[in-house]
Amino acid sequence: MRNNAGSFEIVPGAIPANSRNNVGGRSLAVLDYNDDGLLDLFITQDRFEGGQGVLLRNKGGFQFVAATASANLPTNIEGFGVSAKDLTGDGRGDLYVVGSNRLFIANGNGTFREVGAKAAGLVRPAPDPNRPKVDFDTGVSVGDVNRDGLPDVAVAEHYASSAKGRMIPAVSLYLNKGLNSKGNPVFQDVTSTAGLPSVASRNGDVNINDYDNDGWPDIAAGVAVSRTRPALFRSLGLTNGVPRFAVPAGVGEVKDAADAQGQAHHGLPVAAADYNKDGRLDIFFDYFFNNVDGQLLLRNETSSGHWLSVSLGRALGGGIGAKVSVYRAGGLGDPKALIGQREIAATDGYTAGVPDDAHFGLGANTAVDVRVTLPPDSRNLATNGVVDLKNVQADQYLRLPSGCGSP
Repeated sequence: MRNNAGSFEIVPGAIPANSRNNVGGRSLAVLDYNDDGLLDLFITQDRFEGGQGVLLRNKGGFQFVAATASANLPTNIEGFGVSAKDLTGDGRGDLYVVGSNRLFIANGNGTFREVGAKAAGLVRPAPDPNRPKVDFDTGVSVGDVNRDGLPDVAVAEHYASSAKGRMIPAVSLYLNKGLNSKGNPVFQDVTSTAGLPSVASRNGDVNINDYDNDGWPDIAAGVAVSRTRPALFRSLGLTNGVPRFAVPAGVGEVKDAADAQGQAHHGLPVAAADYNKDGRLDIFFDYFFNNVDGQLLLRNETSSGHWLSVSLGRALGGGIGAKVSVYRAGGLGDPKALIGQREIAATDGYTAGVPDDAHFGLGANTAVDVRVTLPPDSRNLATNGVVDLKNVQADQYLRLPSGCGSP
């Protein structure tokens, strides 16, 4: 749909005709897979609608063409959620599709290679052998939870067997341990060590964000802690290099007559955005069971540390795929001074669009140093593809390159 000064219109023929129920998409990812400066789309299709995810190349002028085969992607990628963030550090978007647990790494020439997700350490709970079709994952979020500069992965389950009493992790967390000898990412499952609980409840969604602006990313999830509240696992910092999270009371235990089968409550999506521009990320929560509680906009009233939000204008490529790193003032580029690193994206979790900015909690820091690393399609727009800023004041929305401003 084209935005015409605040109103939208359907663009005829924007997406090629197909036999997949007009794509039948569950989630989409936005990336420039071929480095031509135009944003492309990967759309997941679930197993109930044919299981044929599709990569669409942007030709310009709101016209897209099928590019799945030419990008060396198989045509049988089923899934619910997808992340297109860079997992290898080369600046190019990789595809991790949940619902089928398939991982595709960008080769740097407009094609992908499939890497066994299990071999990479992204091992998911086995489905119920009696009803495997209804045990699947839906949400995926990528972010640096332990502040080592590497993107970690969180996955949200949506297993029917958990709704029937099976205990499995509502959110599974995988730390990025770097690359193997073939240049593929390796992950470590730290779910249990991090204190993330197993529940007898579907979840549905997950995102990694710093909701109290203390400088440590938290995890929000669709599994309920009340009739109208999703779970928020607040970061407690690191123990022996592994992040630890506080578990809210009642997670996965909320039930009432909303569901005749007695399932525990959950909702999706759990989407984050600072709608009132006060520097604290709020949540839009779609309550799954009925329209009495409905779609809820939840204002964040948590006590907050300092914060910074960074976005990029068209003069720097628009932002999608750019990585923003924030350091303590005077520590630009020093890994020991890193407060956080985020890649700017258009989507996160499951079925949720997000603002194209990078939000950081800064804790007690009132000023920071900032490094923006542009993606390959935009690296000619800045010296060596990098924008460095020193002594940036906290508590503002910073839009580069032209200016900044408080909310």
